[in-house]
Amino acid sequence: KASYKGLTIDVDIEVAGILEGQLTCVGDSLTHGHYWKNEAYPVYIPDNLGGHLLTVSNCGRDGASFKTFGQYNPAYNTTEQYQTSLTGNPIVISIMLGTNDAINWANEKDLYVQDYTDLVNLYRTTFGEQVKIIVMTSPRCISPNDFGIPNDIICNEVVPLQKQIAEDLDCYLLDLNAEFDKYSDSDLFRPNDGVHFTKNAAEITAKLLAEKIKSIYGI
Repeated sequence: KASYKGLTIDVDIEVAGILEGQLTCVGDSLTHGHYWKNEAYPVYIPDNLGGHLLTVSNCGRDGASFKTFGQYNPAYNTTEQYQTSLTGNPIVISIMLGTNDAINWANEKDLYVQDYTDLVNLYRTTFGEQVKIIVMTSPRCISPNDFGIPNDIICNEVVPLQKQIAEDLDCYLLDLNAEFDKYSDSDLFRPNDGVHFTKNAAEITAKLLAEKIKSIYGI
């Protein structure tokens, strides 16, 4: 209600709610940050939320894939970070797993969809159907790179399956692979690495994920 010179008028003011809760970021070293955890993309997400209050839990694990292979590539569900991802009360869970799976694709290809489906269903069972799950496609990498990750497998096989999984499981999709096509390799990848994000790439990823979350909630 507002008054001016003896006149009174009722004014309806709609105040947007503040989004509060936990965001759990599931993934491999691209989420964890590898040697640069303080510059991992989950670090920058709060800066892009425009006053909304999400507590970010970084549950990335270096080397993680859906199946164990080799000394440094554990199955995600065998890791401490996986156990952490099952705690708290997240309202949003983002998943970016597939980069390391591409290395062992001949053995994982036929199992990838089922393994991904099982993980999504577990989170929905644990936290309720109301939890918002965002499938993030695996970004391209420079090929060859220090880790033997095949870029052609990521772009031509892993990413299409991730898109199909998002559609089939009624998850939200953040096509990071397509978004990264807007930038040069030097903008995105650490020198002499070819896979892990620069600070700039981490900030880009955080901004895109924050925008996706805000769009999901209409804020």
